Order: sequence, then structure tokens, then C-alpha cells
Amino acid sequence: MPNPVDTDEFAPCAPERRRELRARLGIEPSAPVVVFVGRLSPEKNLPALIRAFAAARRDVPDATLVLVGDGLLRNELESLAARLGLDSAVRFTGRQTAAEVRDWLQASDVFALVSISEGLPCSLLEAMSAGLPSVISDIPASVQLVEEDVHGLHAASGSPDLIAGALTRLLLDAPLRARMGAAARERMLAGYSIDKVMDRYQALFSEMLDAGLR
Repeated sequence: MPNPVDTDEFAPCAPERRRELRARLGIEPSAPVVVFVGRLSPEKNLPALIRAFAAARRDVPDATLVLVGDGLLRNELESLAARLGLDSAVRFTGRQTAAEVRDWLQASDVFALVSISEGLPCSLLEAMSAGLPSVISDIPASVQLVEEDVHGLHAASGSPDLIAGALTRLLLDAPLRARMGAAARERMLAGYSIDKVMDRYQALFSEMLDAGLR
């Protein structure tokens, strides 16, 4: 049984709201933004994401990477970004509330989750619900949610070059982002909203009760 996502809270926002969010968050109106949400921990494979972003930025020099969350690797990741000359291009927000996470998603263009292992990633559910296309690692937990070339792009978690290629493709193609983001939102509404998941639990409980009475 999947975790549900609040599709009313995590929803695409109007262009005016997006402009207001970007102004408040200090993001240039036209800057392409890649966002990650989660713990800054080893299984998230964030050094590979930062290296991939550095490569993608050669083709998209005004792009920004935002890492929403905190964890043991923060100092290491900040040092890596500095060594790669990304001081002003990679932002570390620290721990954020659910409302702040929603704001970062609504202000961004692409969600990235290139973990080496996951359960069912709630951050990916929320990003898809907010209408973002994703670049994900090709692990079962993420692939079950994101169909290649429909809701986002897959890349091997151990290959910064492949991750960079996927990021670049999405960052340079606004119509592709819009198409995939809309498909991602539709997938969440169809199968992962609170109402849909509750319906599945009710059906399961009814089946179990019926079986117990027989």
C-alpha cells in the first residue's frame, strides 16, 4: 500500500505565485532550478548529483541547484560545491517545514533524486504532485513512480555523466518539462492522493472482514 500525498497542498501554482516565491527565495525569475529534498546522507548519492550539476551547468550556465534538507554530509557537500566553483550556484537551505518544502518545489523546474537506495520516496511523490518532472536513479523504488520519458528521466546512480545528460536535457527544454510535469501530476491524482489511497485501504479492510466472516 503506497504512502499518500496531499495533492491539494503539493500542487502546481499560478505564474504570479511562482514569481512571488522566486522573489522571496532569492531566485532569478528566469533561472532554471533543480531541487532535491531529503536528508543529506550517503544513500542519497548527493556528491554524484553535485558533480552532475557542475557538468550540466556548462550548457546551462544560469542554472541553480537547491538542496532542501540537512544531515551529516552537509559540510562535505558544501566543500565539494566550493571546489567545483559552484559557491553561488548550489544553495543549502537546511531543514525546512512542510510548507517551505512546498514553496521550494513550486519555485523549481526539475526534481532530482539519484539515490542508491530508497523505500517509497515521499519527496518524489510530493515533487510529482507539485507538477515537476524528475531525474531519478534507476532503482526500483523510484522507477515504479516515474516512467522514462513520461514523468521524467532515468539515469544510473553511479554515473554523474548520465545524470548530467538527463538534467541538461530537461533544463534546456521547457515544453518537455511542462509535458512531463503535467503527466507526473496526473499520476499522483490518479493513484496516490489521500482519497485514492484511503479507498484502497477501505477495499482491503472490507476484503479481510469478508474473508473472516466466511
